[in-house]
Amino acid sequence: MSNEISIKKDQNPRDFFICTSRADYEVLAKSPFNVVLQETMPKKDDGSLSWAAMRHGVRYVNIETRLGWLSQQKKMLAYLEDHLP
Repeated sequence: MSNEISIKKDQNPRDFFICTSRADYEVLAKSPFNVVLQETMPKKDDGSLSWAAMRHGVRYVNIETRLGWLSQQKKMLAYLEDHLP
């Protein structure tokens, strides 16, 4: 379950960031990549790492890409490193 999403027209919807911080979401939403904000705990926890991080107050960002899409992962990781404090 997501609170907000930012989908870019030229990006595959299977390639995206997941974050649990609204501040991170605001930065990543300005990126050329798709991003999903999960900042509210679901009624039923499905065991996702993002929910566990949120429950314990840990900042969390994950990169999801299509299988074998290493070049996209590298671009997204570089953006994270360059733009998130």
